[in-house]
Order: sequence, then C-alpha cells, then structure tokens
Amino acid sequence: MLPFQIKWKETVAGVSDCAFHAEQRAAYLFPEDRWKENLLPEFRDDVLDHLRCNGIEPHRFAHHVLSSQCFALNLAAPFFRRPDLLSPLFGNAGDQVFKIEAEVAGDNNYFNEPGARGSLRTSADLGVWLKRPDGEVDLALIEVKFTEKEFGICSKGKQHGSICDTDGKGILCSGGNLCPLSGSPYYRTYWQQLNTHQIFNIDKLMKSLCCPFRFGGYQLMRNQLLAAVMENDPECNIREARFVALLHDWNSDIRKFEPPVSGAATLEEGWPQLLHNPKKFEVMSARQWITTFMDHPLLASWAQSMMFRYFPSELNVYQHEAINKPANSTVWKGHRIKIFTNTRQSGSTECALMERLFPTEHKSSGEETVMQPEKGILSVRQGHKDTVRWMNSESFTEMKLLFDRVQAKEVSILGQLIGVWLLLFWMKRHQAMSAFEQNGLATF
Repeated sequence: MLPFQIKWKETVAGVSDCAFHAEQRAAYLFPEDRWKENLLPEFRDDVLDHLRCNGIEPHRFAHHVLSSQCFALNLAAPFFRRPDLLSPLFGNAGDQVFKIEAEVAGDNNYFNEPGARGSLRTSADLGVWLKRPDGEVDLALIEVKFTEKEFGICSKGKQHGSICDTDGKGILCSGGNLCPLSGSPYYRTYWQQLNTHQIFNIDKLMKSLCCPFRFGGYQLMRNQLLAAVMENDPECNIREARFVALLHDWNSDIRKFEPPVSGAATLEEGWPQLLHNPKKFEVMSARQWITTFMDHPLLASWAQSMMFRYFPSELNVYQHEAINKPANSTVWKGHRIKIFTNTRQSGSTECALMERLFPTEHKSSGEETVMQPEKGILSVRQGHKDTVRWMNSESFTEMKLLFDRVQAKEVSILGQLIGVWLLLFWMKRHQAMSAFEQNGLATF
C-alpha cells in the first residue's frame, strides 16, 4: 500500500517535495504546510471549512500518505454538505442521517483530559447522527483505521508495568483506583465512568491476566465509553449511541483481538463478548462505505476516486498498452477489459467462470460482457440495458487468475510460433549452407 500511496502523492496530487523524518527525506510525507493535498481535491474545500468551523486541528501526521485522519475525512467529505446521502448505510427505511462531524468528543470533558477536540482528548474520528421516523435521534461514533496494526494502547503500561500487570479481578475490585491514570497527576475518570455506566461484562473482565484495557483494548474502551456517556448526557439529546470500527478491508492485523481476555481471536467476535449489549458495537467495511455509492449520480466520481486511491489493485488490474486479440479471448485496452463470450464450448473454464461471476438468466449468443475496473463496476450488457454489479474480492482474485492464465497461454502460443519460425529459418539456412558447401567442393 505504501509504494502506491507515494506514487499517488507524486503523480495524482502532483507533490514531489517531501518532509524530513529522522533527518532523512521521507517520500511518504507531504511537506507539513501542504498536508491539505492529502485530501481529495473534489471536496477539499468542504473538509477544510468543516475543520475550521469546528475548531479542529489536523493530527500530527496528517501529512503522511497513510494518515487515517485523512482517510476518514476523505470518506466523509461529500457528506458534510449532504449528510442525508449517507442514509443508506445507517438504519432502516425511513431513517435519515441529518448530521456528520469529524473528531466528535461530546459537549463536555467527560474524562478530565487535556487538549481539545481531536487533540489529546478522546474523540471519535467521525460521528453520524440519525433521526428515526418517531423523531428520536441515534448516534454512531466511528473510529477509522487505515493501515495501523492495532488500536491505541495505554502508554502507562510501560511506565507502571508491575501495577498494570495486576489481573482483571484486582483492578476491578479496586474500582480502578490501582490504575495509574486514576491518580496524580492525571486524575482521569475512565474507571469512574465505567463504574457508573456498567457497559462491560464484569465476569469476562475478571478473567483477564492483566489490566483488560492495557493493550489494544485501551482505545476501544475509551470510544465505547464515550458512546455510553454521550447517550446518557441530557445535553446530547441522544436515544441510543453505538461505537463503530470502520476498517480498511485489506487490513487483517487490526481485526485481531488483542485484549488479554480469552475466548475469541477476532475483533468482530471478541469485543462484543465483553459488552453487556453486543449491539452497541459494529465493524464496518470501508469498501462497503465507498461502493454503496458507485452508481449514485452525485457521488459516483467521488467513489471512483476513493477506490482508485485506497483500493488500487482492485481497479487497476492491468496498465499496459493495448494488445489486440481475436474474438473469444481477452482484450486489454488500458484499464478496460473485454471478454467476448459468443461461444459456449462444453467444459470451457473461461465460460464457466463467466457464468458464475455473472449469473444472469438471459444470455444471448454474441453477448459482450464489459468490465470497467477503473470505475469499480462490472457491467453485463443485456440488449440496451446494463446490469451493474460489484465484483467481490474472491471473484476479483479468480478473474485476475483467469486473465493471467489466458495471457500466459497466448504468450506460450506466441513463443511456440516464434520457435517454429526460428526452426524453419534454421532449416532453410542449413539447407542453403549445405548447397553452398556441395557447390564449393564440386568446384574444387
């Protein structure tokens, strides 16, 4: 991912300059005063207006090409002006998203933290407010992860190892008073709020071999707790708040369940087990967030730009010059791929795969199936109508393998033809040399 993001910075964003890290030029860093170019240009002004109006400062490494904050802002960019367009992703029919904000921390400093919204203070990357048909308001607090290997861990575990090694039972029986963050000079109120709202399954936490929130569970706990506190804050006027982890689909490390509580190996399975109400937590796909709007008349261009940048290999399958091939084979033209299926040979792997990937009922002879991966869509042409489908990762992998196999077969055939030509050339040359030698000997 990093090499492509560097290439995107230099070619699409057009920024060849870079910042320094550890006294060395770092191609993966925009110059700090040009971090804004890490945002998609189509909605950059909307994002910057939102940050300015809400007093939100960029993160320290917002100029990094792998910045999760910029990833989150690019995901939310078109919805700052039109939050209602986000409604298909949240709730049921009749529910409507009416507000989305970045770096949501609530109306009060709930945990006695320093800093401000989005800076040092517990803040969700995004907040989505949803109005139900009965007028009640629900809130989704969203933490966005791009390439990070884990959620934020508690820094005090390194400084106060012996205390933080206290098992879950010891920590909980102390009411959290053993936690270094509860005392001087921090006086954080995490454990007080945990004791008040009781959002976790105490029996599960008791089984932890050390503080249950010492490692990756630390940031998860703070975001989950923020949702509970805002739900119970009358000033927020929220009926129900939940915590959503919006993860990049290629990031498998972040999905590993790290809190030292036995029973699960994945985040989706493990974290809800620790909650009294598992429905208060959800894992959402970044790809789904984007591809939901691939065919939307107002958002298709944004969705294509997002897929190009953040899921590049799923769109740019091949990037070489056009190779002309006969019918019934693959034709590459830039990013555009055509497969002509006007024959139905029995046992054909290609036809069988096409039938499985495009399960349309009425396929006429001579039909052309057109894939446009640069737009993130597949189109099956049926007469004058197009049926648009999204290719999932499994189908994409199989299709890419198919293309590679077809290309390899045709390269192999080409190699065989060249070999035959060279053999004929050698045989003709050998015959000519033999005739020359015979004529020469006769003359002598």
